[in-house]
Amino acid sequence: MNAPQSKFFVDSHFHVFDAGVVMPGARYVPRYDAPLSRWQAAAQGAGVTRGVLVQTSFLGVDNSRMLEDLRQHLALLRCVAVVDPDCDRASLLRLHDDGVRGIRLNLAGVPHAIGGWARAGVIWDAIVELGWHVELHTDIGGLLETLAQLPATLPVVVDHIGKPDAVSAADPTVPGLVARES
Repeated sequence: MNAPQSKFFVDSHFHVFDAGVVMPGARYVPRYDAPLSRWQAAAQGAGVTRGVLVQTSFLGVDNSRMLEDLRQHLALLRCVAVVDPDCDRASLLRLHDDGVRGIRLNLAGVPHAIGGWARAGVIWDAIVELGWHVELHTDIGGLLETLAQLPATLPVVVDHIGKPDAVSAADPTVPGLVARES
């Protein structure tokens, strides 16, 4: 007889941040707070039992706020961090121990040529070894260009539905994703 399985309902992408707190040069400055407690209240009301906290673009590689919330709620959360292309293996292993399970490349509003990431073999190897994923946030129509620059072995999560040129199965983004999976 099989043991009953617990059901988990997961919010796979949300952010926490403080109003006005951004890295220098951020393209967006939030005018409102988005504390973890607000997400928890909304999630509980919707029957969501787990969450994936994703680092915002305007906080850059300063994952400290996200990691603080994660450490306090490790049974509830996992996180997707933002790191520099030259991040070392030891730093990735520390993030893994903290509960991080992926990295985010947020390319919205910036060139999609990810040259600096071409030398990120240490990161790509660690992602595969640790069972992580790369979460991609691109501009409209930029997903395929970005995917072509990444090792085919990387598990990829497409942020914001991949922002195709057109909302249609015929858009090149859809078969491009299918081809990568094959």
